Amino acid sequence: MTKRSWSDLRIELLCLVAQRLSFFDLVRFGVVCKNWRQAVLDGVLGRPVNDMPWWMNYAWFEHEGKIISILELSDLVAKQTYSVGQIIREEARELFVGAKVCASKKGWLLLSKKSTGHSCIFFFYSPFCNKIIELPPLELKCGIYEHAATFTKVPTSPDGCHVYVVFGCDDSIKSCNLRNRTWSTISIRNNLCHRRIYDLVYFDGILLCNFRSSYLGAFTTELQVWGTMDLFPFLKTSLQRQAWDSPSKSYLVEESDGKLYWLVCVYWWHALQFDRSNNKWVRVKSYGEVFKKRTVFYGCPLSISTCPLVGEASDEFAGKTFYKTEIDILSERCIKFQNKSQVKWDFELLFKENLLRAAMIQLPDSIEYNK
Repeated sequence: MTKRSWSDLRIELLCLVAQRLSFFDLVRFGVVCKNWRQAVLDGVLGRPVNDMPWWMNYAWFEHEGKIISILELSDLVAKQTYSVGQIIREEARELFVGAKVCASKKGWLLLSKKSTGHSCIFFFYSPFCNKIIELPPLELKCGIYEHAATFTKVPTSPDGCHVYVVFGCDDSIKSCNLRNRTWSTISIRNNLCHRRIYDLVYFDGILLCNFRSSYLGAFTTELQVWGTMDLFPFLKTSLQRQAWDSPSKSYLVEESDGKLYWLVCVYWWHALQFDRSNNKWVRVKSYGEVFKKRTVFYGCPLSISTCPLVGEASDEFAGKTFYKTEIDILSERCIKFQNKSQVKWDFELLFKENLLRAAMIQLPDSIEYNK
C-alpha cells in the first residue's frame, strides 16, 4: 500500500481545518508546505472573524550578560496564550531593550526608546511575521520628555506610511515618511505645551491629540493646519449643568468599522462621534445604546471598539468595557515564564520593576509569509 503524505490532503479538507484554527496556529499551519499555505489563503477568507484585539505582555532586558526576550500574545476569545519571545533573533534584541509600544495597527507595533544624548529611536515590529523596520534616529533640541506617536498605515503598505510624534514639551510635530526615511518638523502654535498627552490617533487625514483635561488638538496633514478644541463649553451647554468638574478620563476610541469616538467621563460616560464630512464632533445621545453589543478596550496604547460579536465571544464580551487591570486577569497569562536557560521569571516582580509592559494589538488583515 502506497503511503501518502499529509501534503496530499485535498484542499477542501485543508480549508475546513484552517477555518477552525486560531490566528497563530493558522500562521504555523501555513508554513508546512505549499498546499497547506494555499489552504490558509483560501480558507481564512471564509472564517467568521471576531475583530477582538489580542493582549500582549512584553519585556526585553539584560541579565547576566544576555538579553532576555519575553513576548506573550493572548487570544482572549480562544483563551490561548503564545510565548514567542524566542523568535526575535539574538543579534536584534538589543534594539528592543528599554523600548515601549507607542501605537498599534493591523498586526504592527510602533516602538520607541531613548537613545544617546537628545535623540530618540523609533522602529516597527510585527510579532505575526517577525519583521523589524527601523527608522532613522530622531534628533531633538530639548531633552526627551513624554511623547505620543502614531502611524497612518502599516509600514509595508504600497501607499506609503507616515509616522507622527508629538512631545509634551514642544510646539511642533515630528513626521517621518518611510519612503524617503527622513524626519521633518512641522511648527504649530501649540498652546497646550506641558499638558499630559493621553493618546494620539491618525484618522482619515487628521492627526488628533487628546490632551489632559478636556482639550483636543487636531492637525490636518494635507493643509498643514493645527487647531484646538475645548470640550468644557460644549458639554456644559449640551447637558445644561450648573456645577461642572474636569473630566476624570477621556479616550479617543477607533471603531473597527471606521468610526471614531471621543469618550469623556464627567460624572458618567459621554460619547462624541467625529463627523468627517463636516469636520466636527457630534454628541451621541445614548452611550449605552451605541456600545451595548460591542466591546470597548481602553489604552495600552490602542483604544478600540469592536464590531458586534458573534458566537461565544458575544456571550462573554458584548456590551462590556475593559481597562488594563481587567484585561491582565482576562488574558489568563502564566505567572512565570521559563526560557531556554531554565531561568524562571516572576511576572509580578517584573511588573513592579517596570520591566514587563502590556499592550493591545490587532490581527493583521492578511498573513505575510517570508519567501
